[in-house]
Amino acid sequence: MGKARTRILSILLVLVLALGFMPVSATASGGYITVWLSVIDPHVENCMFGGPPNNPDGIFFAGDYLTVPVGTTAYDLLHIVGLDVRSTGHPAWGGMYVQAINDWGEFDGGPLSGWMYRVNHTFPGFSASLFELDDEDEVRWLYTRELGEDIGGGMGNLGNDPYGGTPSFNLARYFVEINDERLTRNITMGGSFASQGANFILETEELPEGVTAVIGGNYGTHIVITGVRPAADQPGIQGDFQITVSVGGVHPLNVTVRVNLSPDPDLQPSAPILFGDVNGDGVINQADITLITRHLLGHDVDALINLEAADVNGDGVINQADITLITRFILGHEVTLGPQG
Repeated sequence: MGKARTRILSILLVLVLALGFMPVSATASGGYITVWLSVIDPHVENCMFGGPPNNPDGIFFAGDYLTVPVGTTAYDLLHIVGLDVRSTGHPAWGGMYVQAINDWGEFDGGPLSGWMYRVNHTFPGFSASLFELDDEDEVRWLYTRELGEDIGGGMGNLGNDPYGGTPSFNLARYFVEINDERLTRNITMGGSFASQGANFILETEELPEGVTAVIGGNYGTHIVITGVRPAADQPGIQGDFQITVSVGGVHPLNVTVRVNLSPDPDLQPSAPILFGDVNGDGVINQADITLITRHLLGHDVDALINLEAADVNGDGVINQADITLITRFILGHEVTLGPQG
């Protein structure tokens, strides 16, 4: 009976402490952000099981601002400041589970003890190695002895702000920005509803053209927001837009999506198709007829031929009729190459 209870507690601890294991797609690299980090055992004086051997005062990292690369996760910070981290991954769920920091870890402070992390006022409820930080985020790693209840991160608060009275299926973020450097962002939907992703309803009517938001991840546990920079000859996309997420249509929450996308100088508008110019040399001549003929005979010319330009009568099929039309054009007959309106 004792072994069974220990195993159950271990499973609960893995589910609650510093993970949740939902994949979050990587963002673009480049640039730096400034974040805050502290790593503390806040109740070391009340521990009947003793305290951390290497940090008896409970202070593993007192707290400071760090300048780190874009894409840094809450898990990465522990290594950046030089802490000794013992962790393990899960082959199915993904992400890293922090077992111990400086040799102080799960079960060392009692049967319900271990490390959890908080970003700003939210306990995300999934792996810290999957939580990419934003500029000015405040990350606090806290050691719990009561499965999170003693630090405001119990089972009912995962994914929530225990200090703000927010709904029980809260989002990890209410604001997200898409810009030239970070074209893909994720908003986490956590808490006790994480396994009921099918009930999440996302409304995106206000997003501008070029920006999409969809519910993704295992069990639909996060919103993936993707932006596409406009072509060089198009205007940029700027502004704040709202999306709304709810569970089964109730308790709707509004999320602001800030868009700041400039025209991409490397993304030129597609040149109009010159129908009949099958080889792309800018001229319609016998070489194009030869290439179509070889294609119809089964020769491997797919890398050389523009099939769309070859369908000069617009019937969706490349055949002898197209060759005849191109031939008449070359001979000076008054014909029109391309789909007819």
